[in-house]
Amino acid sequence: MGRAGSTVAVVGATGGVGASTFAALLARASARADRGRPVVLVDLAGGGGLDVLLGVERRPGARWPALAGLRGAVAPGDLDGLLPRWHGVEVLSGHREGPRPDAEAVAAVLAALRERGATVLVDLAAHALGGRVGESVGAHAAADGGGTVLLAHQDVLGVAGAVAVRERQAGPAHLVLRRRRSRVAPLEAAHVVDLPLLGLLPSDRRIADAVERGLGPQAGPRLRRAVARVSARLAALT
Repeated sequence: MGRAGSTVAVVGATGGVGASTFAALLARASARADRGRPVVLVDLAGGGGLDVLLGVERRPGARWPALAGLRGAVAPGDLDGLLPRWHGVEVLSGHREGPRPDAEAVAAVLAALRERGATVLVDLAAHALGGRVGESVGAHAAADGGGTVLLAHQDVLGVAGAVAVRERQAGPAHLVLRRRRSRVAPLEAAHVVDLPLLGLLPSDRRIADAVERGLGPQAGPRLRRAVARVSARLAALT
């Protein structure tokens, strides 16, 4: 049997912080770093638009409505070739129409992906923390050692949002900051939120342009290196 997979939840502290984009870039960095291991990006942010963000909405493959009724054990091989791909990353997106997955379906899919040996990045809505779906994701992430990555702006409002989210989050977690011109120093923000600082992300104007052209998030060299460092640090934890 191969090595077990790992699960990391990515949660945005506030709206507009770019958690879905960061989760996608983190998944792509993981795929670059470990080509022999499946990497799966799972949409549990609630908007049903992750495949649109990535520009793969017209590619064939299963979305959550097709899997929302799963219960119990799922054979890992049943998911092989089932999901659309984006730059080597398998994508399990939501959909604006159709049922959203409940905690049982999420648990079944994550367990199958873990047994398959996949690195799983979950784009998780902050409001799901404390609910059954959030608890299911959190249990898998904690068992693997990956835990939750909380993304926040490096400013007063971002830190305040991170504190509020942190109060609802259980289990191991780390903080990643999006750089802002601010009097809030990164280590000060980490101290207030009471989480270890995993990395700092620079701004990148290429992202919005690439998404508008249907290419999905495309990072420039500085942001790509920053995300790769976060990815490597996460891999060392699992």
